[in-house]
Amino acid sequence: MVFALQIRFSFLLFIVFLCCYPLESDRSTYLIRVTVPLHQSVLLECSGVYMQGRKWEFEDNILYSGRFYFGKIPGESFKLYDNYSLLISSMSFHHEGRYTCKQNASEVISGYHLQVEVPPRLYMTIDEVKTSNETHQIDSSKPLFVACYAVEARPAVNLTWLLNDKVLDSNSVLHEVSKSPDNNETFDTVTLAQFRIKDEDGEISCEGSYSYAHSKFIVQANFVTYVIPETFMFHGIEDGPNIVEASKDLMVRCSAFGARPLVALSWILNDKMLQMSAWNITSNVTFNLNNNTYNSHSELIFRPQKESEDVSCLYSDEQGRTAVINTTFVTYVLPDMKISVPGFNQTNNISVTANEEVVLICAANGARPLINLTWIVEGTIQMEEEDRLKESSFDVTFHADVNTYDSYSKVRYLPYEGKQIVSCIGENAFGIKERYGIALIGYGKHGDHPSRFVILLLFVAALSILVALGVCLLIIRYKLLCGTQVSMNISEEASKEHTSKSEINNPTLTDAVSLEDKSGVAEGSVRPPNLNLPKIPDDEELSEYSCVPTEEKTYYSELKDKTTKDRMFLRKNICFILDLKMGPLYKRWMGTIDIPKKEQKCVVISTVTESVLHDSCIKWSAFVQRVLELRDTDYLVRVEGICVDTVSLYLLHEHLVCETLESYLAIKEASCGAAGRLHYMKKCLLDIIKGMEHIQAFGFLHPGISMRKILVTPKGNCKLYDYCLAEDAPKKLVFLKSSPRGLSVSSIPPEALQRNEYTKESDVWSLASIVSTMTVNDLYFGSCEDDIGVSEVYQRLRNNVLVDCLSTDPKLRLTVTQLRSCFEEAVQSSQEGKVPASSATNPVDVYYVPMKTNITTKKETYI
Repeated sequence: MVFALQIRFSFLLFIVFLCCYPLESDRSTYLIRVTVPLHQSVLLECSGVYMQGRKWEFEDNILYSGRFYFGKIPGESFKLYDNYSLLISSMSFHHEGRYTCKQNASEVISGYHLQVEVPPRLYMTIDEVKTSNETHQIDSSKPLFVACYAVEARPAVNLTWLLNDKVLDSNSVLHEVSKSPDNNETFDTVTLAQFRIKDEDGEISCEGSYSYAHSKFIVQANFVTYVIPETFMFHGIEDGPNIVEASKDLMVRCSAFGARPLVALSWILNDKMLQMSAWNITSNVTFNLNNNTYNSHSELIFRPQKESEDVSCLYSDEQGRTAVINTTFVTYVLPDMKISVPGFNQTNNISVTANEEVVLICAANGARPLINLTWIVEGTIQMEEEDRLKESSFDVTFHADVNTYDSYSKVRYLPYEGKQIVSCIGENAFGIKERYGIALIGYGKHGDHPSRFVILLLFVAALSILVALGVCLLIIRYKLLCGTQVSMNISEEASKEHTSKSEINNPTLTDAVSLEDKSGVAEGSVRPPNLNLPKIPDDEELSEYSCVPTEEKTYYSELKDKTTKDRMFLRKNICFILDLKMGPLYKRWMGTIDIPKKEQKCVVISTVTESVLHDSCIKWSAFVQRVLELRDTDYLVRVEGICVDTVSLYLLHEHLVCETLESYLAIKEASCGAAGRLHYMKKCLLDIIKGMEHIQAFGFLHPGISMRKILVTPKGNCKLYDYCLAEDAPKKLVFLKSSPRGLSVSSIPPEALQRNEYTKESDVWSLASIVSTMTVNDLYFGSCEDDIGVSEVYQRLRNNVLVDCLSTDPKLRLTVTQLRSCFEEAVQSSQEGKVPASSATNPVDVYYVPMKTNITTKKETYI
């Protein structure tokens, strides 16, 4: 049975590796070429029936004669069957050669030529790096060097290069075949190629084959080409130090031309990476169709402040390849120059006595680097002009806090007659000059130069004439007034005769004035003509605190009359005590206000910054008008009133001595039981939600709301503040996100974080985040074993309500009113054991409509 299986196996191998190539022998017979893998078996058949006189020859030497073995190769590798077929059990290099089965001495029955086959170990390298399954990055601007190795093969392998299934030109390929150093029976084949790749991507293949067989071996590598920017440069500046003036806008441009894939440009200032959102950086990209490459450009505008500023432009692509170019800007500061002449007024034209020495002092303050001061008279350098200009001292003061120098030069100058320009020139180490000059007019001692006594005399004379003219005018005015008063008295005497007795006993206001005027004439006194009294206001409630006339149209004229009069304060009735906040949007102070018939009251005074007022990015006046419409409630910080001072509009809030909700809950946490936890949770959260519901009804939103933006009074009431108009919410959000303290990402709704959009639904998301923090996460109200029902209720609240409120789609969120209703039912159900529903009721404020839906007027009157 074993013998039969061996016969079948050997026959199968014989069929598989049998390749027939006619090979003519000396006796004109054909040999069958058989390729056998190393250490495999092969069966050589001798057809026909065995007869006496048969033999096997190996390389014309007798291997078997009859049944007897005469070969030189160890006989255990051979086996002769009954039909005279020969089995080679383990093919080795010693078995290679011609095998012939003969009858008698000359008749050839069958012949074979055996050859051992050893498959190669094939691999490839790209730029001396062995390939792998990963895609290779290839620089298309450089020649590509590839090598393919077929190691320890027998017979030698023929290698062929293919690029994207196309055979490479043989002129760029080099082949080399040698015996393997570790095994002289095998061969190593190496093929080298060097070429440029123009395609953006593709496949490189190395294919190996035998010259006589159809067996093929292949190794492949995928590639993607890239192009290093052919030019990476700054525009208009050098790599070395560039001299620029400090505190002036400087534009630096950087470009990377001809890159693939697209590269990103970024800026480094003094070893600090600059963020595009925080700096004035602009970028753009162009595409080159002719070679499929990109041109990237970036522009940085900044104001150099330091003595030396290092600027770097960095490019990087998606594969992490980077390059950087650097430059340095050395700054200078021009001085503030002035020339003074002791004993003379500070003007640009000074009259002096010719040939009398004067002292000139040149001051150059705030320069960097140190400057050298020189003097020039009408273009003549100092120490010339017959030594008229002589330097007496030079002094320098260094200010370490700002790194600047103050330079002083004092000279003695001998002026000549006529006009002469004396200039002081400051020049720094970079050759940059700053010049300041004055004109000296020299007069002779006995010429047309007036003396100081003459000047004083002329001044006294002019003053006397002015006094005389003033006296004359007063006399004329006195006479005119007296004539007018006499005429008035004569008219009154004529009308006195027609006055009735009842009028005498009950004199009117006009009579009293007439009698008084008459008495004055009798005593010789002079009175001004009678003037009309101003119109008395009809409204008796108009007080000294109303700083605007009721008939004048101002930006707050649409407010209710009573509210405006009671809540308007003069600037003199407000005392600023302490700075609270000076931010990019608002300025706040703590102060006091004087209220009639009451004690002083402490308030928080708020207004917008000058930049916000100038740019009109926040509608402050419209916000104040809307705030004054708010009704007093326990959920908002009370508004005391407003004050208008020149162009500033101040909003006055009550000052509360309180805690933020975050710190308040931290204090309560230590002593909180189940009942107390439910009480504070209900009170705090309902106050917050009702406060938000109230401000939304009046057209406000609250971007940036968190537990740090909620105040808690000593009585435990939660109050909101720092809200804004709905139309100003996106702009305020941008300021908050760019502020140094910033906002927590977890407290910003997705649409606000990604697109700077903020709506009523965004307020709901922020409220749900606060509710979730306080109830679901048990940050301040941890679960208690004695109140398991409360935890279950809030778990259902989270699953049924908060999940909807925290949806990334604003349209799917509940309204503030619905959130309040759900929370109230959740608290009530925790007491009654009911499941909270999701229905909501509308409060009164939902139907409120402000007096003016869009309070934006171009003509605002500030008193």
